Amino acid sequence: MDEAPLLIYERKLFLGYTSGMKFESAPSRRGDDSIDRTQNRVEHPIFKRPENNCVTMSFEQPLPPHTTPQSETTKLAHGFRELAASPDKNESDVFEILEQDLTEVSYKLADQPQANEILNNNSLICRSESFSRIMNLILEQEPLTITNNGDANMCVMASGSGFRTAMLEGFSGKDVASVVKTVLTFRPSHLTSRSQIPRDSTLWETKPLTAQVSLSGGGEVLQEDVMMVSFRFPIRRFPNRLLSETEKDLLEEDKIQFVVRHYLPDKKETMH
Repeated sequence: MDEAPLLIYERKLFLGYTSGMKFESAPSRRGDDSIDRTQNRVEHPIFKRPENNCVTMSFEQPLPPHTTPQSETTKLAHGFRELAASPDKNESDVFEILEQDLTEVSYKLADQPQANEILNNNSLICRSESFSRIMNLILEQEPLTITNNGDANMCVMASGSGFRTAMLEGFSGKDVASVVKTVLTFRPSHLTSRSQIPRDSTLWETKPLTAQVSLSGGGEVLQEDVMMVSFRFPIRRFPNRLLSETEKDLLEEDKIQFVVRHYLPDKKETMH
C-alpha cells in the first residue's frame, strides 16, 4: 500500500507509526513463563485525517450487561482508565499485560508484510469497536453482535483506505478513557446484512470519501472470523521503554501523535 502524504494537523505532523513491542522477559500470569516477548519492529503507513471533524459513523455499541469486574477484559479496561488519570505513564504495566493476554490466546504481533497483506485483502471488512467488546471476543470467544440501524458502521478495506477511515471515525474508546482506539478486521462470514450507503445520505454530501468505503451492516463476528485486531495509542500515554528508536526520535522532534500495533490470530492454534 502506498504511503499516504504527511498532513499538517494542529501545526504538528499527524503521524501514526506501528512497531513491535519489545518487553523484558516476565513470567506469564497464566503459568507459562516461556513466552518470547521480543518482536520485530515494523513501521506502518500513516493515517490520513478525515475530510472534516464531523463524526458520522456509529461504530460503537453498548457493552453486554454480563461483563463482570472479575473478567480479564474489565481488568484491562480499568488499567487503561487508571492510566488516563495518572500523570506518570511509565509506571503502568497495562501495555505488557495486554500483550501477554493476546499472546496467551495465540495472537501475535504482525510484521509489516503480514499487516499489508490484511490491509490489501479487499474481501475483508473492518470496524471501529469498543475495546472491551473486542477483548471479550478474543479472550472469551464471546460473539460480537452488530446491529444494523441504517447508519454507516463498518468499512470495506479498499486497499487500506477503509481501514484508515475506521481508525479515524467512530466513538470507540469510552470504556478505556480514550487511551486506546481499536479496529477489528474480519471476514463477513456471519453478517446477515450488508449494504452500501445510499446516495441520498447526508454522508455523501459531507464526507464523500468516507461514504465511498462505508457500509451499513449487521450480524455477528465470531472468533474464527477475526483476521486482525489493531490498537492505536496516544504516544504521550505510551511508555517510552516500549517505543522503537524511530518512534523515540519522532517523539523528540514532536512529529508523532500515535503508535499502532497490529495483532494476528494464529489460525492453527485458534481453530476449534
